[in-house]
Amino acid sequence: MTSNSTRIYGFDVLRATAVLMVVLGHSLSYLPSQAAGLLGWLIFDGVTMFFVLSGLLIGGILIKALEGGDLRPRVLLIFWGRRWMRTLPPYFLVLAVLMVLRPFEVEWPAIAKYWVFLQNFRNPHPPFFAEAWSLSVEEWFYLLIPLAIFLLVKVGRQGVGKAVLVASLVVLVLVTAYRYYKYLHIPSPATYDWDNQFRKIVITRLDSLVYGAWWARTWPITTQCGGHNTKQFCWVSDWPCWCSPACLSPRMACSPTSFRSASLRRAPCCCCRT
Repeated sequence: MTSNSTRIYGFDVLRATAVLMVVLGHSLSYLPSQAAGLLGWLIFDGVTMFFVLSGLLIGGILIKALEGGDLRPRVLLIFWGRRWMRTLPPYFLVLAVLMVLRPFEVEWPAIAKYWVFLQNFRNPHPPFFAEAWSLSVEEWFYLLIPLAIFLLVKVGRQGVGKAVLVASLVVLVLVTAYRYYKYLHIPSPATYDWDNQFRKIVITRLDSLVYGAWWARTWPITTQCGGHNTKQFCWVSDWPCWCSPACLSPRMACSPTSFRSASLRRAPCCCCRT
């Protein structure tokens, strides 16, 4: 999307909003307690917005590659190579520098998990290099979800749209079920910590990016209208971005009808695309 005619400025607005939320969230500790308390009510999780956008954009790249008809493994390897060349070199550089500058904080052999993004796969992220938790979630999404979609298309002989739908639904159901199971088995309310026990763990946050991948497939719908191809916006695919359970506490319900309910009733079915 390099030209003004194809650039979706709404994504720029979402990115800017997510950046603002992250910056404000990290600035609360520098504000007076009353101002921080008031501002805290107005801030939502900007990282989740980045996750959904990442799933949308990266998922769209994968879908376009698979729809090209080339189902050789090299397509997947090229996809991974491009993603990892953008993220892994700077991450490994920062990790190595931190290990040199802060050697007393490094725990051996636990530090090895950082090199394969296992430090927060199912347990809370360690204090060392705490900012790495979100990249770990993204890297596991890059690895697992494209592989699942590729296998469904290549081995399962499914259409790309159906493969995205099946992979997304499986992940969404499993992650949501595990998150609820984990919530029910918290020893006591006093030990409940949404940030460390749910928000920053890979297997309880993977669905955030999957909503974006689902959105990438179901958002733009091409229909026949009077002999012409027209693209319609599908509200059914819009609701995951706004009320993903990944953003919410396990106690909170998510109702898509609370957003543009009139449009939802008029929406075409997006899930049947193949």
